[in-house]
Amino acid sequence: MRHGRWRRTAESYGTSNLLAREVASRDRIVNVFALGIIESRMVEQSCKPENIKALVPIKQAGMPQEVTYLVGSGLREGPNNISGQLIGFKR
Repeated sequence: MRHGRWRRTAESYGTSNLLAREVASRDRIVNVFALGIIESRMVEQSCKPENIKALVPIKQAGMPQEVTYLVGSGLREGPNNISGQLIGFKR
């Protein structure tokens, strides 16, 4: 399981980087947000609270508002030289 997670992380970074290079000439940026466990109906239905506590260092799922803030801060006007990155969000 551990090797699969790292392989997926490398693939996500590689895809982000490749796509960022492809669209850079059109003034586009590409980043991948790698989310951990985020509180939602699906998580409530499929994950027991004790499993979340075992998987997440601070013992609770992330909140959708936190993801909105993180992604929104990457979309604000300003320097657009951050592209092709894998941005992790893990509580």
